[in-house]
Amino acid sequence: MSQGKKVYGYSLFAPDVTCTPKTLLNVTNSCFPTNTGTNGGIDLAAPNLGAVFLESE
Repeated sequence: MSQGKKVYGYSLFAPDVTCTPKTLLNVTNSCFPTNTGTNGGIDLAAPNLGAVFLESE
């Protein structure tokens, strides 16, 4: 994909992901823990979901 192209979609993250919008682009960053576990769940209709607008440089 060439730089400047828009990509639309969504991603789901575990609650312990601590990335900034710029570091979300690389899943090898330490802000993506490798020991999340299996507790929790998801309710896609829940009103407490957040949104992040991501722009790559």
